[in-house]
Amino acid sequence: MIKCFSKKLSVFINSLRATRRKLEISLIISFFVFLFLLFRILIYHAGFGAKLGQQVYLTVPKNVPVERTIDIVMAFDDAYAQHSAAAMASVLLNCDATSNFRFHILDGGITSDKKEKLLKLKKLRNFEIKFYNMTKYDWSILPDNHIHTTVATYYRLRIVDILPQNVSKALYLDGDVIVEQDLKELWNIDISDTILGAVEDANGVNFGTRLGLTRQYFNAGVLLLNLNRFRQIGLIKRVMRYVENNRERILCHDQDILNGLFNDQYKEIPLKWNVNNIMYRSTVDMKHTYSDQDALITRKNPGIIHFTGGKPWHWGWIPHPLADEYWKYLKYTEFYSCAEREFALTKIVPVYTTWIKSNFKKFMYKLKNCFQN
Repeated sequence: MIKCFSKKLSVFINSLRATRRKLEISLIISFFVFLFLLFRILIYHAGFGAKLGQQVYLTVPKNVPVERTIDIVMAFDDAYAQHSAAAMASVLLNCDATSNFRFHILDGGITSDKKEKLLKLKKLRNFEIKFYNMTKYDWSILPDNHIHTTVATYYRLRIVDILPQNVSKALYLDGDVIVEQDLKELWNIDISDTILGAVEDANGVNFGTRLGLTRQYFNAGVLLLNLNRFRQIGLIKRVMRYVENNRERILCHDQDILNGLFNDQYKEIPLKWNVNNIMYRSTVDMKHTYSDQDALITRKNPGIIHFTGGKPWHWGWIPHPLADEYWKYLKYTEFYSCAEREFALTKIVPVYTTWIKSNFKKFMYKLKNCFQN
């Protein structure tokens, strides 16, 4: 009997120990989950105090005369239609009724269903929209050595060939932006004496050095374009000539090409019109000429948020402090009800796997040439 009791006691003690181990493991996991969530909250609040869009169009009279028509060009495929819709909604809501908008969509294969969803943005306010088929062009002759982007990034190089001749000025916007301020201020910037207006890239110094430029390198996600000047110079011919002579140096697709051709001619526009991820986190490897104070002022008063790094529709990664702005404007679109967050690692792992493979091939090629010589 004593032996039986001793056995039961031993089983009970082992059970307690096992339960204790499980409890300890649960507490450790809970602690790290708590730290992760706290970290995400702190990251989200890194942009506290930012003056964000007030949805001007919903709060001012609509029966006012139109003073300007703003031609906006966007280039995207079916996969980016949802994100571009959020960008379009932010434009329509944060600009007052004195502006009319014409959206020129460089279409990389957008389905009819998603085009219908884009057209339904007219429930916010009326606007004009036209789709231009970009899949009919041959893009294979242009470098495809950047793993973060698709061929749609090259579409803007044909803007001058596609847009009507009576459109003399255009604002190009990437699909991963959210407009927080009335665009009439940006649109009214005079670029009549230059070819384009742009904001310095967060890594403008390093990228400029890589391409041997005389000025800081600009980011091509937001561009104010003087189309008349572009038509005069014959853009596509100059692009092809630059690619032919600099193919090995081109890493950032058309952004490199535009900088290589027009870096000494562009007009710097205020930093707030292209506020990228780097302004919300400190970094030592990115070099630019604007000061930390400039970045601080800008991130508290962004005109256009540009999600250049981690995207707000990705989860499982360091969030952008203003990522909720994307979801706020997506709610005004037909895409919101079926929108899904993508797991970030499914995007990041293939990117770096491709990068490793690409660089390994380059290394082996150089090594082979070294031994042959």
